[in-house]
Amino acid sequence: MYNFESLWYQFKFSPALLFFLPGLLIFIRCIIVKDKKNIVLVGLSLILLTYVNFININSIVNPDIKVYEGVFVDDYSRQRPVHAFYTWRYLFDNKSFYANPKLLPFEPEKGKEYRVFYEDANDIIVKIEPIDNTGDGTVC
Repeated sequence: MYNFESLWYQFKFSPALLFFLPGLLIFIRCIIVKDKKNIVLVGLSLILLTYVNFININSIVNPDIKVYEGVFVDDYSRQRPVHAFYTWRYLFDNKSFYANPKLLPFEPEKGKEYRVFYEDANDIIVKIEPIDNTGDGTVC
């Protein structure tokens, strides 16, 4: 079963959403005061923020789940969060993913091979499972 909670946090704590709401209030104020110069500037920024929010909403409503298999190299959960307020970067062979360590079922071990299910637009882990290296292809 996939855990889409990280995708919801990505939307909820998105800087685009946090800037969209005050920007909307400024836009309404500019319309009331009839400040034409700032209406255009704020309006264009609201269009951009709406597009970014649409991408995040689309990944929640219609997630594009991909699978990656590789060896876990390092995590950066002991440092500050990478983006938003909750996500940390997990580095595998040649690809990095994002997740909240509290939402992962276990702490990945360095040098061990894992199958990572992730949402393609944001590279957020929705499921991770270890791969058994015995050669029979079973999951631990």
